[in-house]
Amino acid sequence: MRKPSDARAWLARGSLDPSGDPPSWLDRQILDISEQKIAKVILVQADGAKLVISRPAPDAKFAIEDAPADVKFKGETAISGPAGALETLDLEDVKPAAEFPVLDKDVASASFTTFDGLNIDLRLLEHDKTDWIAISANGSGAAEPEAKKLDDKVVRWTYEIPAYKANLLKTKLADLIEPAKESK
Repeated sequence: MRKPSDARAWLARGSLDPSGDPPSWLDRQILDISEQKIAKVILVQADGAKLVISRPAPDAKFAIEDAPADVKFKGETAISGPAGALETLDLEDVKPAAEFPVLDKDVASASFTTFDGLNIDLRLLEHDKTDWIAISANGSGAAEPEAKKLDDKVVRWTYEIPAYKANLLKTKLADLIEPAKESK
């Protein structure tokens, strides 16, 4: 073997066991941002439908902004569900963004803002019955270095994510409304 900077080659012994499929060789964790850190989530569907879920403090419950006054919502778990989409967000597969771009139009998007000023933006694309996301990050104040580090890690890639995480990112207002009870 030879190191790229060395002119000399070295005799080496040993074995290499590249078992498993190539995706198993990767660090599969894309993000792990706890729901507790999330202040606001904005979900925009490909058709333009928008849902905003926010809370004023980490110990407060999430609420739906501009919610109709006359509807009954499902429980707190359903409303806060999308805020947990970034928690243990692991990839199923990955491709270079240059080879598999997720454009800005005709796709669903999600924007997450943390209490410390970190902003994570995702664009979601369904392709061949799998869900792919492109991620970008920015931040202000104390979150700026973290945002730069995160953006440097994710911006060059498009990630396939599990369907259950994609479904959280596709949440609509209708998904959070308690169905009307039928009268007898």
